[in-house]
Amino acid sequence: MTKFAGNYVASMYGKILEELTYSLNFTLKIVSQMSEHGMWDEQNQTWSGVMGELVSGRADFGIADMSMTSFRVRYVDFTLPLIISRNALYFKEPGICGVKWLGYFQTFNSCTWATIVTLIAIAPLLLSYMKTIRESGSMMELISENFICIWGIFCQQALKEFPRRTSLRIAYLTIFLTAVLVAAHYSAALVCFLTACTRVLPFQTIEEFVDAGTYKLIVLRGSADYDLVAVCNERRVAYMLLSAEKKTVEMRIPCKLSSINTERIGNLGMVLSKNNPYTGVINYHLQKFSDNGMMTRLKDTRFLPQSAEDKTFVPVRLVNVAPVLAFLCGDLNTTTLVYTWSREFSRHRVMTVTITFSDLRSEYNEYWKNVTQPLFVVLLDTEDTMGEFAETTRSIKPISFPIWLVMFLQRPGNPLEERCRHPTENVFNVDFSTQMLVLCYARPILVEWYAIRDNRTRTFDLALWSPDRGLLLRTRKSLYARRSDMFGEVVRVTSVINSPLISHENGTVGGFFGLLLIELSKVMNFTVEILDPVEGFGTWSKEKKVWTGAIGQLVANEADIGISAFTMMSHRQDVIDYTIPLIRSRYRLYFKEPNTALVEWSLYLKAFSSGTWITLLMTIITASILLTIMKTKGYLSMNLMVENYIKVWGIYCQQGLPVILAIYSASLISFLALCTPKLPFSTLEGYVKDGSYKLIVLRNSAEYDVPTHVKDPVFLQMYELLEEKYLPLSTTEGFKKLCERNKLAFYTTEIFKEAINIYIRCRIVYIETGRIDNLAIILTKGNPYTGFMNYHLRKLQLNGVIHKLKNKYHIRRNHPSGVHYGLVELSDVMPTLVMVAASMVLALFILIIEKMYYSFKTRCSKNNKLSIKKLSYNLGVRNKLRKGNERNLNLQEFYNTRPIGYWP
Repeated sequence: MTKFAGNYVASMYGKILEELTYSLNFTLKIVSQMSEHGMWDEQNQTWSGVMGELVSGRADFGIADMSMTSFRVRYVDFTLPLIISRNALYFKEPGICGVKWLGYFQTFNSCTWATIVTLIAIAPLLLSYMKTIRESGSMMELISENFICIWGIFCQQALKEFPRRTSLRIAYLTIFLTAVLVAAHYSAALVCFLTACTRVLPFQTIEEFVDAGTYKLIVLRGSADYDLVAVCNERRVAYMLLSAEKKTVEMRIPCKLSSINTERIGNLGMVLSKNNPYTGVINYHLQKFSDNGMMTRLKDTRFLPQSAEDKTFVPVRLVNVAPVLAFLCGDLNTTTLVYTWSREFSRHRVMTVTITFSDLRSEYNEYWKNVTQPLFVVLLDTEDTMGEFAETTRSIKPISFPIWLVMFLQRPGNPLEERCRHPTENVFNVDFSTQMLVLCYARPILVEWYAIRDNRTRTFDLALWSPDRGLLLRTRKSLYARRSDMFGEVVRVTSVINSPLISHENGTVGGFFGLLLIELSKVMNFTVEILDPVEGFGTWSKEKKVWTGAIGQLVANEADIGISAFTMMSHRQDVIDYTIPLIRSRYRLYFKEPNTALVEWSLYLKAFSSGTWITLLMTIITASILLTIMKTKGYLSMNLMVENYIKVWGIYCQQGLPVILAIYSASLISFLALCTPKLPFSTLEGYVKDGSYKLIVLRNSAEYDVPTHVKDPVFLQMYELLEEKYLPLSTTEGFKKLCERNKLAFYTTEIFKEAINIYIRCRIVYIETGRIDNLAIILTKGNPYTGFMNYHLRKLQLNGVIHKLKNKYHIRRNHPSGVHYGLVELSDVMPTLVMVAASMVLALFILIIEKMYYSFKTRCSKNNKLSIKKLSYNLGVRNKLRKGNERNLNLQEFYNTRPIGYWP
């Protein structure tokens, strides 16, 4: 996908791809070479560059320095991270040098300056005393005069008149010499300080870069070469790039660059099409490349091309060429061979150095600390050189650190041929993990030499070395696939009494670690010798200056392997070796569940969400208004609206609407049935601040050593609550103490608690501490079987054996033998009782208001009735009188009218 030539990262990927083709037996077909990694087009919803080729299905594999991002993972698969590099912001180095105002004082340290000032202050006093012996004058005048003279001497000025007295001359001469030496040293140091140009950068951090706003930012577009050259051509341009990618084009950068760190880490890896079926097998082989050192070799920064400005020339001393002179004085043929090899190695960017066996013994530890698995080529021709090399390998540890290539050179009669073809004893002191290849005279076969503890050298024909065809491997198996047998070697095993995940019965071990050990003994073919278990994992005793427990047995070489749940800690790795992590668990702070439960007053509202409550309330109000409008006849009555509201509310309260009520009841019961313990604190900071709970940890365990290597102030304050006298020896004992006592906390891992869940007789609660624990098997320091055991542990992880053992032995739940039914206490129903009491009080209050209102209304109604009655009576009398008057008037009119035939 990308061009390989001239790019270290891509070239490294090319080498890795070539090895993958050999290991996986597939054919490589380059379908395209893109100029960019790929960007997401929001408008077209497509990818460009290498990403586009993979997403579209035109390619299966991408060989590019592709950064791993969460967005890209959605569309492609990544391999294991191959390069981890810091992200930096690069910009052209400013031409302005900073003025070093302190450079004139930094030439000497504070002690030197104090000595000089003291000398200048004391010398005038001494000279004044010497002059006052024979001369008369004021003491203060002499002191001031001599002080000016001494100051002038130190400032490279001569005296007006040199004294005649011998004692004064000697004193002045001493001062002159001192001043010359001080001035010489000061001048040399000052020149060094002033000639070194310190560039004044416009900003030092990302925040200052953003606040300045004067530089434009660019990122990778086409290639690293293009954009870095653009930075040199432009004055105010900054380029954000991984430091590993910048080193790939170091030699082609035409200017000096400055940089600031962005505190971001980039992971570079290969990419595959999404859900590629070969992702797992490729990662498996990449992990193998990492284990055997090939990946480290390719990534070693010592082989990166450096810019010309970083090259410094150091003169060659006689000591450096002493081995060469020794070869010249000894054997010209050997010297020619060594120089020929050194020249070829240099052409392939491989550093070489020629040393003697005595130098190797003295410098071996430095190589071990600073060099990553070098190749040591040993040339042997006589019995003396072979004996000297055997003595060297006996004195250096560990011998498995480098890769050895031992060559037996041709000599008349080949005196060492029998010993190199048929080795009997372990003459070169190799062990099981030693990678030593032996070339025996003219025999064109590279033979591996290794040994077990039986003091017998075992061989394996690894490759055929042909001048015409090169190196032909006879097998492609890995190192520990070739050395798959320990031939029944006895391994002494120690363990911890009552440790979780392991059991002891009749001299055998069981549980997770016990069965894992038995499985390892079968596949590695070693014999297990079970030692008597000890009481603790092991800590460093400051009084006795020794390690205790199981770790102490390994340090004292009383055992070879420790089988228990050992926590991986950095300070322990100085004395023991760990296998790969087998179990990962979280650290927690456990304590007994308090008896009082927290009353959740808000549970009655948590049954529905806020949106549901608002919807129900709006439905009730809206329904009441609509019913009121529907029942009104021309006018709106408040009494009618209240009446409809009460009726609608009654409908929702079990009267004709069971659906919503059933939902609410089910949700409420779920909330109320869950008893929430009232925890005194919820965080580690709260526990420390509370201070009422004491702390216990396992005695002689990793948790006991936390204060010695942890600088977190919260953890240090937590361990101030530790009860040294009551520390348990086992996890079971620790939880037993937790159940028996109140105000006690137990700091341990989740996996330890789950392993003994069935033995815990009380309810346990916990708070998270934010720390992770990795558990592994331990071995003696420099154990030759560590790599071999890790190889088989990885195989057991891949085929699911370890996962099955985990599920079988440490995933247990707490099922007490007797079921205890708790009584319903008053606090459990407190919210319901409070709601009932509050409702009764509210109803009584409303009743009183209604009674008062009714009384008032009744009194007003009686008064109105009396007034109406009186008014009605008066109106009745008046109506009768009026009617009587009207009748009289009608009769009078009748009487006044006389009809015909009427006789008086």
